[in-house]
Amino acid sequence: MQTAAADSLLRGWRDDLLSGRLSLAGFRQAVTAHVLQQIRCSEVSIWHFTGPVGQRRLVCVAANSQADGWHQRPYDDLLESQFGDYFDELSRTRIVRSDDAWADPRLAGFRDTLVERDVQSLLDVSFAVNGHIYGVICCEQAGHTRTWTATETQWLRSFATALSTQIARARGADQWEKPLPVEVAVR
Repeated sequence: MQTAAADSLLRGWRDDLLSGRLSLAGFRQAVTAHVLQQIRCSEVSIWHFTGPVGQRRLVCVAANSQADGWHQRPYDDLLESQFGDYFDELSRTRIVRSDDAWADPRLAGFRDTLVERDVQSLLDVSFAVNGHIYGVICCEQAGHTRTWTATETQWLRSFATALSTQIARARGADQWEKPLPVEVAVR
């Protein structure tokens, strides 16, 4: 898992996005596909924080899965008022690493959804842009529990930092925040 290579890829995708050679959906697809390939989990999604502290929500802006690829299944927004422990952990430590998501008290509010989708392990890393918490890269393992390695965790943290740098450098960074149109909306 090479972070220098990821930095270079992200920089190229950002340049392609800004020049119009790559659509926003294409940028998001490339990012999620790369994480999926590196972490080799069941699904990767990217979420964006909106709203003031205490009333924040996470809105899914991209998702990619091993089974379905870049898919068009929208996911509900996550509200801080419903999932306070999860939001607190992401804000405080910038990571929620759960090898057994069904038993993790930080994810108690998600349990029914996790069980329904058979997601048994989560590795979520938040990232900041210009000093403000901005988004989350979410890696899910379905079908069985998974022990996330220190190497995977560190790579995802580094990748999230590199992604935040490219978003901050993009003149059109506000475009990242917009959900995809309904016809291509994902998780």
